[in-house]
Amino acid sequence: MTHSVEYDAAENMVMAGITGKVDLAELREFAVNIIRTAKRENCFRILTDLSKAELNVTVMQTFNLPQDIVEFAAAEGLEIHAFKRAFVASENQDVLDFYETVARNRSHHIRLFHDIEEAKAWLKK
Repeated sequence: MTHSVEYDAAENMVMAGITGKVDLAELREFAVNIIRTAKRENCFRILTDLSKAELNVTVMQTFNLPQDIVEFAAAEGLEIHAFKRAFVASENQDVLDFYETVARNRSHHIRLFHDIEEAKAWLKK
């Protein structure tokens, strides 16, 4: 598993990506890094590219992850509602469809895309 998180000043968003096999602990670490970068850069538009990730998480883990992210943000003194997050995934990552639904039901401002340019356009609206 390899991941990167950096602020893109030209796009004015935090760009995050992860490749390879990823388990829950690694997803949680990735989320913390994204939140810390967003806080440091005072930028809460997040583009996460998971299209090359091989997710090894259960539905139950996915169900609980939005609450984990709320807690990670709160630990940094941030409200999850300040974030606008776009995920880019390949068509075969069904667990992310479920994650999007759960997160949106919990009032996260989040959307799943299969095209990175569409995701950027939505974040910039």
